[in-house]
Amino acid sequence: MKLVNITDIAPSTYNPRVADPERLDLIELSLRKLGFLLPLYATPDGEIISGHQRHHVACRMGATQLPVEVTRPMDLAERKGVNVVFNRATNDLGQSDTVAKINERLKAADVIALAKSVPDKAVDSPEFYPCLNAKPHPIAPFLKANQGRWKNYALNLAKTLKRRGISMPVVATRDYRVVNGIGRLQHYAELGEKQIPVVFVTDEEGRLAEAMLNYLSMDFDIHRRYEDLL
Repeated sequence: MKLVNITDIAPSTYNPRVADPERLDLIELSLRKLGFLLPLYATPDGEIISGHQRHHVACRMGATQLPVEVTRPMDLAERKGVNVVFNRATNDLGQSDTVAKINERLKAADVIALAKSVPDKAVDSPEFYPCLNAKPHPIAPFLKANQGRWKNYALNLAKTLKRRGISMPVVATRDYRVVNGIGRLQHYAELGEKQIPVVFVTDEEGRLAEAMLNYLSMDFDIHRRYEDLL
């Protein structure tokens, strides 16, 4: 993972998410308060396969650098498939979580109120890129603190990305509660890993991050529309 000039990466032409103004405003609020908890993912030639909307919003916020994890080279069919998986794999959701359910949870979370307790992070400051501070931590306390929260759907998506050499950190509070990445934690445990990469946040940031990272999901059924790619 590294910081790259924002002009060195570019969106793909096939990203299926629709960038509506309300969602973009919420993404801007998330970046302003939380920064980049997860990096963008791009191919070696700079094509974004995860993080299109954050890239768009960061551009309008005036950011000059973005944190990027570079994947291995992939052909077009694989890039399309991985892009679709990313649209779901970054959320701690179950297969039965519909758009209506997710939107209700986002509304109930009242992210505007949650954001008031979190100070702004200056664009391009070190605090704007917390994912760069992801460090490996012993997995045992995370497994203990998150017992009973496993979601096999999220696990399977984490496996799909891992098979392609793509791994993501989990985001957690200091009491080891995962606010994003429960499927990734479960997968690391199944692999018998002793450590897991973690981005720690404060309790206040964690409450906001749980809503922003998990409920700003896509607005279509990937299994129906993209079954051939998955």
